[in-house]
Amino acid sequence: MVSIHPSETPPLGWLVPCLAVSDLAASLEFYAKLDLVPYGGSPSEGWSMLRNRAIEIHMFQGHIPRDLLNFRGGDTNVIRNALLGRGLEVSTVQSEWSFTYVDPDGREVFFDTSDEELEDYAAGKPLTGPIPENDVHSGPGLDLGNLTYCCACEDLVATSEFYQTLGLVRAGGEPTSGWEILARTDHRPVPGKRVTATYLSLFEGLIPSDVLNLRGGDVSAIARTLAERGLDLGEGVQTGDDGGESLMLADPDGHTVFLDTMVPERLYGS
Repeated sequence: MVSIHPSETPPLGWLVPCLAVSDLAASLEFYAKLDLVPYGGSPSEGWSMLRNRAIEIHMFQGHIPRDLLNFRGGDTNVIRNALLGRGLEVSTVQSEWSFTYVDPDGREVFFDTSDEELEDYAAGKPLTGPIPENDVHSGPGLDLGNLTYCCACEDLVATSEFYQTLGLVRAGGEPTSGWEILARTDHRPVPGKRVTATYLSLFEGLIPSDVLNLRGGDVSAIARTLAERGLDLGEGVQTGDDGGESLMLADPDGHTVFLDTMVPERLYGS
């Protein structure tokens, strides 16, 4: 298989947001209503891996003190040496194949790779772990669109420079207004296109904490389904002057889940 992954030098691996949760069962129940369903992990040991099509997040109860970003599937020895050459020092070494950097806002960026993941990423598999036929990745359930992980930062320039040192590139935004989009080198946001990459959006002074931003889905249709499933929709769907729609949710730990689709981003009919 020809790799679908970005041509970074060196390749960083899959980018997966990891959420620190206080009650894994309650979190799994919440995200199940969004059709983010478990495909791996060990709930009895306090962790689970969730997926909806090209969207993937991992959850940990009692294992991590705060949310972090996890790169998996890259050759960690090559990555570490390359980043050292760019002047980036490892903060914590967990093992010979796993280590952590800390960004300017104290957010941990964790690199960790097994032999199987290294092979799978090199072979072009779009997500960590196996992708069984007929699971939620193949199409059933709510279509949430694409995932952008939004990072609250104190100094946009410093945080942007850190992630560009890792290998991400500028891909949009308005830095003079306090926000910027970073992407994988050749996986830039394209309106109306589904992606398997996770983008980062950086916000200085505009959001109080990190946000899971789901873009491209039919927000009104999703909201109707979530209401039928008993989920609190807060202020409900908001419609902008441009016809875009948005919905703000909070999970059991207060993580913000923001569904936001402008008309050009829609992954469904007009």
